[in-house]
Amino acid sequence: MLAVATEKGRLDSLIKQLENVSSGSASSVLAGQRIAVHPIALSDKFAREHEGGSNPITKSHNVGFNALLTVKRSDRTGIVFDVVKLLSEYNINICNLSTESERNPSSGDQEFRLVTGIHCDLIPSQKHLDELVEQIRDKVGGDVELEIENEANQ
Repeated sequence: MLAVATEKGRLDSLIKQLENVSSGSASSVLAGQRIAVHPIALSDKFAREHEGGSNPITKSHNVGFNALLTVKRSDRTGIVFDVVKLLSEYNINICNLSTESERNPSSGDQEFRLVTGIHCDLIPSQKHLDELVEQIRDKVGGDVELEIENEANQ
């Protein structure tokens, strides 16, 4: 799998060039290979930060990663919404999500816990993962842990 970032206006041209390579009309190691294009939208924040050639994507033969995100804090309305919204801004998919809320016997407060398995087709840099965790901490509060399970081999 090859990930290529391009401006929306250049997508048709890029697809045409890839078709030429695949059909063999250009001399390339890709000649005769099946090429499928699946456009995805990068968040506006991501696009702005990496305009001008900076590449936040780790160069790897593995594509994507799987992780477990855990958020623990006192319960309040909107925690799930806030977490899901931030994940979507980073184009991170939710594979599963569970929540529970229980009363802390010593304090009497309702304690909330969200655990979600997440997947991203691209491998973000450690800097972007750290930023995501920090944004969740800032928006939601409490304890936030991100445990990378593995880089997905696809």
